Amino acid sequence: MQRKYSWTLTRYLDDFLIILPPNSETEQQSQQFIDICNKVGFSEAADKRKDGTCVNYLRLILDTVKMEAKLLENKKKRALDGIQYILTRDFVTHRDLEKLLGLLEFCVRVFPLGRPFLRHVWNMFYKSSPRKQRLTVAARRDLLWWREFLPVWAGTSIIQSERAQVHIATDASGKKGIGGVWFEGSQLFSTRLPRRHHPKHINWKELFAVKYAFANWSDKWVNTRVIVFCDNTTVVRGINKRSIRGAAIKPLQNLFLLAARRNIEVAAIWVPSKANVLADALSRFDMNTVANLVGKQLANSLPRRQNSMIRSKISHHMQPFISTTD
Repeated sequence: MQRKYSWTLTRYLDDFLIILPPNSETEQQSQQFIDICNKVGFSEAADKRKDGTCVNYLRLILDTVKMEAKLLENKKKRALDGIQYILTRDFVTHRDLEKLLGLLEFCVRVFPLGRPFLRHVWNMFYKSSPRKQRLTVAARRDLLWWREFLPVWAGTSIIQSERAQVHIATDASGKKGIGGVWFEGSQLFSTRLPRRHHPKHINWKELFAVKYAFANWSDKWVNTRVIVFCDNTTVVRGINKRSIRGAAIKPLQNLFLLAARRNIEVAAIWVPSKANVLADALSRFDMNTVANLVGKQLANSLPRRQNSMIRSKISHHMQPFISTTD
């Protein structure tokens, strides 16, 4: 687009949303908006104007009384129909994927924690050619998750200006185990990884530690903002971007599913390993260091082996999605 800095306006956005404080002079504010439009050469389409506490803006329902954003039901149905169409085809086209991704990206505007479940579909889209091709196993798994989730999702997102904050720190140590601490709750975990997970990449293990913390404590974090302190830069970036390369995408997806079911915002902050000493000691079963940091009583209350509890704890919270989110 060629920009022209002159008195001639060549391009403009034609959708405006004005949010006024309660008990404000609505008519006066409205007139001010009309005056501004007249000065810059805009003309208001009166037939499209919607006033009130519940309006349709850019095909989303915004309700300032309930403080929620809601997806139009027909958008939700179109997304489900698009998913079912792709899943039942032997081959899909580049255009098929493009249309479906457009619908699901629109859903993500209300449900941002669903973004990790688009990663493999986007990967297939970028690598696809105009010719028809089979749906990859990973992309099919993501779409199966969406097919399971959309029917039980209300299509709403709570709008909150402020949330109570929760702070946790987690760590994974090679082939030993994972550990974590919930600071406000004064709770810890120190758990051995099942042997089958030992060969997995450290990024997978670090995200598994975060997911395990959510499986343990997220029932007490409803409607909060959880800050995760972690000494792995890739994992921190993955949590904040809602996406990560490789097999680590699976525990990241599970983490955001747990968060979505409890309306939890998730963010991560990188800390150097020396500042993550408690979580590091817990992941290595260094109970002397743990006792020095939090006291012997709390350290001695930790079970020495919890690996048998890992799957049961996570599975309990993942229903009804466990079939598509190992």
